This record gives sequence, C-alpha cells and structure tokens, in this order.
Amino acid sequence: MAFRIIICFYLFLLSPSLSSSLNHPLCNSHDSVALLHFKNSLSLDRSASMDCDEFDDDTASWGNDSNCCLWDGIMCDSLSGHVIGLDLSCSWLQGQLHPNSSLFQLSRLQTLNLAYNNFSGSLISSHFGGLSTLMHLNLSYSYFVGEIPPKIAELSKLVSLDLSNNGFASYYEQLSLRFEPSTWAKLVLNMSDLRELVLDDVDMSSIALGSSSLKSLNILSLEGCKFDGPIPASFGNLTQLTDLKIAENNFSGELSFLSNLQSLTSLDLSDNYFSGLLPNSIGHLKSLDFLGLGHNQFEGPIPFQLVARKSPNSILWC
Repeated sequence: MAFRIIICFYLFLLSPSLSSSLNHPLCNSHDSVALLHFKNSLSLDRSASMDCDEFDDDTASWGNDSNCCLWDGIMCDSLSGHVIGLDLSCSWLQGQLHPNSSLFQLSRLQTLNLAYNNFSGSLISSHFGGLSTLMHLNLSYSYFVGEIPPKIAELSKLVSLDLSNNGFASYYEQLSLRFEPSTWAKLVLNMSDLRELVLDDVDMSSIALGSSSLKSLNILSLEGCKFDGPIPASFGNLTQLTDLKIAENNFSGELSFLSNLQSLTSLDLSDNYFSGLLPNSIGHLKSLDFLGLGHNQFEGPIPFQLVARKSPNSILWC
C-alpha cells in the first residue's frame, strides 16, 4: 500500500498539467473571453511602442493555453482565478480604445498598466472609474487626449496614478490630456491613499493647485502642466514627499513651503520663474541628493549647508 502511494505521488509531480495547476490558478472563463475580445479589438504595430528600451508583443501567447493565468502580462487571484493584474506596457497595441471595450469587464483588476502603446487619440473612458478595486493605474505615453473623466477621481483605492506624457498631434492641431477643476477637486478629496501621482504634460492650466489632502504622497511629478503663479502654502503639508518635480511650468513666488519637506531626496524646480535668494530651508533638506534649479532667476549665494555637503551625500546639481 505504501509503495503504491509513493508511485502515485511521483507520477503526480511529473504530470505537467497537475504541477501547472499547483503553481497557477485556473482562469475565470469570463475574464478569459474578455481578454481575447480586448486583444482582437486592437491591431499590433511595432512602432506603437518605439519609445520603449525593450518591447515585445505580450499578447502573442494569449489563447495558446486555455488557462489565461499563464498568459504574458496576466496575474490572477490564487483562489478565484479572476484577473487582478494586467501589464501590457510596451506591447505594440495600436488603435482606438472604445468606451465599450471588454477591458472594462475585468471587474477585479487591482493593477492596470497600458503605458507605451498607441491608442490613437482615444478619450479616457469613464468606464475606467468603474474598476473600483484598482490600486495601480498607468496610462502614460499612450496617446490619450481630452478631458480626464470625473469617474477617474472615484478610484479611491488608488495608490499610484500615472497619466503622464499623453497627447496626440493631428493634422490640424495638437491635442492634449487635461484636468477640469471639479475633477481635480474630487481627486484630491477621494484619493487619500495615493503614494505616487505623475501627471507630466497634462494640461492643468485651469486648476487652482491645492493638494493638502494628499498627505500620503511620496512622489509628485507635475512637469509641464501649464501652472503659473505661486505655489500654495498647502504644499508644506505633503511631509511624506521624497520626490517633487515641478519643472517646466510658470511658477514664481516663495519657496517657504520647502522647510516642511524634510524627506525630500529629489527636487526639480528648473524652467520656472522663481527669483531672488535661494531660501536657507533648502540647505536643511538633509536627504536631498538631486536639486534642479536651472533656467530660473535666482540670485545671490547658494546656502552654505549645500556648499559644505560632501560625498557620499553630495548633491547632483542641474
């Protein structure tokens, strides 16, 4: 009897299908169909991901195995088999992302990365806001345009949001991605768990910048967002920031808010209209290892604390 049990156990380990099921859950059939419909709604074009250092057609493996949890770019829940992660960055995807896309049927998604594809001037669908379990959303470098829908601001579980470097050049005009004031106000109110917010090149020219509720932020990047005027004092409440990039705007005025941001390791203020003396508070940012100041109107001496700093904590200037 013992011999028979040992033989059965040995055969169990050797069986590819059985060992595969141990390592991977069985894909939810509804999600499998939704993924294939999503793939078939788009074309593949290598040029769609030319900005990537490395790129590949992650969807090439889709359908080769009946278990979608084995497909490239897919992560499934270990118990239910529902797709909870979809990473299709740099995957050659080309074409319009329609509002009724089967992508939005993946209702259990926690992570969605569609960066570095070409969605050909698509609007960001309000149905993204229906993916209520999302914690990580990256739609950067993918040629989305138009108003960011208010529904996006309802994704209250988001920990990271990257909508940067979108836009689309048509024959007649340059189209961009933009925030409306009401949507921004809702985002600031609802996304209290955000750790990373990257909005480079999103048109925020109509926004009265305020972010005092985003106190959990570690990374905030607002490069080229068409801001002008002074930075609000409420920025001083973002005391968990380690990385702040606000280059390529029209900011001016005081930098007194920096005295509260003692966790900063990287600060980029370049290509703005800051003027006058550098505040001594910059010299007291002991963790700072990158400081971008170029193309402003600063004058006078550099704070002594920065000049005196030596390796290995020396600052990289820009």
